[in-house]
Amino acid sequence: DKPKQNKIIAKRMKMNVALLYVLYQCIYSLVLDDTRDDYSKRRVGVRTPWSELIDRWNDVAFRRRFRMKKGSFKTLCSDIENAVGPGIFRSEAHEQSRKKHRLDNAWEVHGGIISGEIKVAAYLRILSGASYLDVGDIYGFHDRSSYPIFFEVVGWINQTYSFDYDCTDIARLQSISNGFAKFSGHALQGCIGAIDGLALRIRCPSEKDGIVDPGNYFCRKGFHAYNVQAVVDSKKRFLFASPCHVGSANDARAWAETSLSTKLDDMEDALIEHKLWLAGDSAYPLRSFMIVPYPKSEATYQSPEDNFNYWHSNSRIRVECAFGEFIMRWGLFWSKLRFPLPKVGPIVISAMKVHNFLIDEREGADGISDREYWTEMYPSFYEMALDGVDPSVLETGNRPDITRPTVEWKERRERGKTVRDELRDKLREAGMERIGRSAIHRNEYGHVYTI
Repeated sequence: DKPKQNKIIAKRMKMNVALLYVLYQCIYSLVLDDTRDDYSKRRVGVRTPWSELIDRWNDVAFRRRFRMKKGSFKTLCSDIENAVGPGIFRSEAHEQSRKKHRLDNAWEVHGGIISGEIKVAAYLRILSGASYLDVGDIYGFHDRSSYPIFFEVVGWINQTYSFDYDCTDIARLQSISNGFAKFSGHALQGCIGAIDGLALRIRCPSEKDGIVDPGNYFCRKGFHAYNVQAVVDSKKRFLFASPCHVGSANDARAWAETSLSTKLDDMEDALIEHKLWLAGDSAYPLRSFMIVPYPKSEATYQSPEDNFNYWHSNSRIRVECAFGEFIMRWGLFWSKLRFPLPKVGPIVISAMKVHNFLIDEREGADGISDREYWTEMYPSFYEMALDGVDPSVLETGNRPDITRPTVEWKERRERGKTVRDELRDKLREAGMERIGRSAIHRNEYGHVYTI
């Protein structure tokens, strides 16, 4: 019977479909289990612990990669951990002590935790100029995690360290002044810092950054930039920094926008009483607390004004050297910064604070001299011909003031002239003169040095 045969055929077809479905499920489960096993094997143990990574490099190789010695790196990590807390920093030692309270699978998921040491190492490599792609490959995390880790450590650094410059602490200012005075045999006293501006290259701002006129950021050097105002001490440590002024602003305008300028204006009488002042170039307005060189028209060769300009520049050049070391050390600033503008300032501040940390480490018992440090970092680039060389400024230019002077401005300038003339007279009484041209030499790299 056809109806009966049709029922049998339909029943067999259902059985075949059911068997095929069961077979499909079995094959799928086997393939899925193998895939999961391969994935877990691939992910577990991918990230090499920092304790093993650090042994790959000798002392010189480590310093060239991270701009510091292994001992300094451990000190940096220890300072950060003490500031932010062990639970946030999550060092390898801290996590190993907690591992026994966890399941092994939880510990090894996605290759293990990213320890604080690895995050700091990634921060230093990106700051030194490495690509975020290479950093992710080296330390075993996704390249999309490179910049979040970088900015996390930026916040840690800024939370851990601070600039040591309290302009209301006269004793502290006098201590800074003693460091500068030794360059002139204590004939030129009272300098509490060398100030200058740095044009830091950035990408062209857009409306997404909330910038209506990107032209304000285009500097006279031909690129978009931030004008970074900074004050350094005699050891080239940054004491104060204000990094986010528009590139079209000159140094005088950028300085007037800083909080330090306002504070020094308010305590001008106290600074005059203790004869304390900043050393700036001719781009800054002459004040009783801001001493700039004599105009070139007044400073004829080997005149008292010219001698003052020489020894004044001998102190002021420390900020130029600090900027040179800062840019030379951190390769991130060799090209334009492509970060969102609000993040540029914290990056610059954190880099300056690590710069200060490295100088303090060099000054310590375990430190090395400037020449030894830079010779190891860049052996073919930085090599001075003689020991004990000292860079010198041969000429000091003058930029005329372009703003319309007010009565108050003229009075402040006259007070500045009085302070500058007193400093000039003290140098003349001490017999401090400009070093003659016959004593100025250049080494094979074109660096100026004096004997």
